[in-house]
Amino acid sequence: MRNGYHRRMKPPVIGICRLCKNERQLQNSHLLSAGFYRAVSDKTSQNPHPILLTRGGAIQTSRQIRAHALCSECEQRLNNRGEDWVLDNFWRETGDFPLRQKLKKAEPVWTRDGKALYKSSDIVGVDVSKLRYFALSTFWRASLVVWPIKGTRSSYISLGSKYAENLREYLLDEAELGRNLSLWIWMSDCAEPLMMVNVPAGGKYDEGFRAYHFTIPGLLFSLIVGAQQPEVSRQHCCVKSADAPILLTNDFDRSLYKWLFRGSDLTHLTQLSERSPRKSLGR
Repeated sequence: MRNGYHRRMKPPVIGICRLCKNERQLQNSHLLSAGFYRAVSDKTSQNPHPILLTRGGAIQTSRQIRAHALCSECEQRLNNRGEDWVLDNFWRETGDFPLRQKLKKAEPVWTRDGKALYKSSDIVGVDVSKLRYFALSTFWRASLVVWPIKGTRSSYISLGSKYAENLREYLLDEAELGRNLSLWIWMSDCAEPLMMVNVPAGGKYDEGFRAYHFTIPGLLFSLIVGAQQPEVSRQHCCVKSADAPILLTNDFDRSLYKWLFRGSDLTHLTQLSERSPRKSLGR
């Protein structure tokens, strides 16, 4: 038994860590934590697996997207500096959304048409540095050409070498976030937000800039990229603005989501949602 066990063990993967750039033993790193998948699994359904949206369409799966990309030290850095805190504070079930509960104890900067803008930098219990670190680390990871996509190694988004390098240095505390990168954070005010996780996706807008987005239950993160982006994108960037604004909205599900991912095929997603009310796109 012991000899058979050793025969099945895979040798360690040695390579260049994509974050620190040192030659190390590489971990089988995830793009999104299994904790987000577990939160949207419906144990009462015939198919309990969560809906995952990729550029290939919508599927139900519990398989994590993994690749040998980071050394153990860098993987722990990304976890400790952002992901672990988000896992403790995102939406998990009705009435259990710690981040929103903390946010709504404060007065918003303004409210309009079911939306409210909060100055998260002043709110007790909201560690916005970890929230934005998690978001930017996820966008950066999605830009790495390491992920198994349709039988080859590819990336989910293309930031360009200049912006990808700026994000890498930001994650290592070696640089400030560049002027042409802006992070927006949206939060659902729905009683039960859209039960979905998705890998970063998006693309170029007619105005000459690019925007990428990903969601976990209750939260949507947008990264606006390029010199031609609207100035308002920079003004409300959650990293560069001293207010660290977060937008709370009750228009989080069908209309907002379909607008952000209008280039994706949502037909299969709608069919899945109709079979599983807990994951419905509508209210």
